[in-house]
Amino acid sequence: MLKYIGKRFLLMIPVLLGVIIFVFTIMYLTPGNPARIMLGPNASEEAVQQLLEEKGFDRPYFVQLTDYIKNIVLRGDFGESFQTGEPVLKEILERFPTTLRLATLSVTVSLVFGLTFGIISATRQYSILDKVTTSFALLGVSMPSFWAGLMATILFSSILGWLPASGSYGWKYWILPPLVLGLHSAASIMRMTRSSMLEVIRQDYIRTARAKGQTESKVIIVHALRNALIPVVTVVGMQFGILLGGSILIESVFALPGLGRLIIGSIGKRDRMVVQGGVLFLALAFSLVNLLVDILYSFIDPRIKSQYQVTGKRRKEVPNNVDNKLEKQESN
Repeated sequence: MLKYIGKRFLLMIPVLLGVIIFVFTIMYLTPGNPARIMLGPNASEEAVQQLLEEKGFDRPYFVQLTDYIKNIVLRGDFGESFQTGEPVLKEILERFPTTLRLATLSVTVSLVFGLTFGIISATRQYSILDKVTTSFALLGVSMPSFWAGLMATILFSSILGWLPASGSYGWKYWILPPLVLGLHSAASIMRMTRSSMLEVIRQDYIRTARAKGQTESKVIIVHALRNALIPVVTVVGMQFGILLGGSILIESVFALPGLGRLIIGSIGKRDRMVVQGGVLFLALAFSLVNLLVDILYSFIDPRIKSQYQVTGKRRKEVPNNVDNKLEKQESN
């Protein structure tokens, strides 16, 4: 089991390294002088040039990239913000809890609606309810989350006046954003749950369970749902990672002080250190979510755990077989 987790953990390293190189290259090629941004438009050329030399922005691309990777790996240093002068990691850690809270609430909404309607739609195939839920799924997948956020704000805040339009000053402010973001993901989870459940409920062991007289709810929840969860868990993990990154637009629409809003503001101000650090932090969170999904596989599907246990036993048996062969050769 530890070998399985370690293997998945090692696969994260090239992914994160690729993200660092890709984002750093884009921000490096983006027009704009970082020293000019830090000092302001009225600074002299001598002051700008001096700051470039102090910060190392005048060095070649590969030298800057290597130093950036070394600072992250060895010291956990993401650099300093051009605008505030604060460490980037500090600003990220101050904003990330809001983003994580939004993503967690959103994935909870998507799980409740997606699994519930997916199971109902699969067990009531071709019924009116199935057609309604399938239409809802298609609408949810096709509708952009930022547009849905704007429409929800107009309806529930401007017209009806039930909920606040922006901010994060109480529990009422955390109703619309998770609903808008979660319902979009619920459509994908519902479609995967429906298709996976339709495959499982036609299997022979489901007929056997029904023939033994078990209740329909026990057949669906205990026997069918667990075997249908493997592809669903994959989608849920991907959706949680997408929600972490997709919250950028929702945070801007509802003015939530999260990491996504920080990245959007930093892009407009050409604060590349914050953009690089924020994107890398989201990539790390996405990779950790995928690692958690891989670990959940071993609990949902016992074949994964048994596969690594059998492999370990076989490797332990090989030296014993070799020793036995050597003893036979010596006796002969």
